[in-house]
Amino acid sequence: MKYCDGPVESYAYTAGTPRTFNVLARVNAAGSSPSVTCVVISKSSSIRSFTWRASILHGGQVVLENTQEHVLFVDGFGRKRRARKSGTVGGTRMSMDTYIDFPVKDAKSFREYRHRYEGPAEERYPDGWDAPDSPLRGTDLPLTLMNPLGGTFGYYSMLRNWIGTENLSLLWYDDPALIHECLEFLTDFILRILEPALRELSFDFVIIHEDMAGKGGPLMGPKLFRQFLLPHYKRFVEFLKSNGVQIVLVDTDGDFSVLIPLFLEAGVDGFGPIERAGDAHLLAIDVDTQLAIDSAEKVA
Repeated sequence: MKYCDGPVESYAYTAGTPRTFNVLARVNAAGSSPSVTCVVISKSSSIRSFTWRASILHGGQVVLENTQEHVLFVDGFGRKRRARKSGTVGGTRMSMDTYIDFPVKDAKSFREYRHRYEGPAEERYPDGWDAPDSPLRGTDLPLTLMNPLGGTFGYYSMLRNWIGTENLSLLWYDDPALIHECLEFLTDFILRILEPALRELSFDFVIIHEDMAGKGGPLMGPKLFRQFLLPHYKRFVEFLKSNGVQIVLVDTDGDFSVLIPLFLEAGVDGFGPIERAGDAHLLAIDVDTQLAIDSAEKVA
């Protein structure tokens, strides 16, 4: 798979030649090989997104302390955060919040926390979403399930939201049974929630949000990914594609190249954005997926 260069805003690499759409900025950009289609998605493209109520995965926030410079609050995931108020523009803060505490610390706290995700799937859907005259039916625009820019769902990202990056990095080893339990719950949850939408509507693509890498590499290696995430990725991607989703992409920043063979093994079609600051512009993988997987395992 070769790097597709060009003056565009984000890239999605796709293995094989999936269906493409005329509202995407360009197809077969310079540098792509005949056997690999590079689908370039421009921010100016029109894409219709089907999302749920704001409470799909979390609730509101509770302010604990509010000063002139900072606000201390518990967010919808149950994380305690301190945010700097000065420099905020259009609701966007000038710096990342300080994450102080996370809701899931052990099996007991997880079993107390998981009730947030229970209840009928229909309660999480917007009114009239499946009406006969819904604009989602028969649209000429690519239709995506979940907000492609809002970080709606991903396996590593959800564990990080619940547990925190540092704590999660320890729990892979200290309590693998808890991580397996969390992942099994997440897969059961997302399949149950998405089933009504996939039954009623036809979706062109889904973006799985992860953000699991920095410029020095991913926050988990191939061995951990294979042990924990790969079985659930396979189940999720198979569910999506067996219900008509044509393209499944993964959103992650940084240099995640050692994980690409495993994503492909799971059935993922592409990735984006390709972050040059993470040396991702040098990314190349062998079209022979098995050779690439062997190579990634040696790196791990």
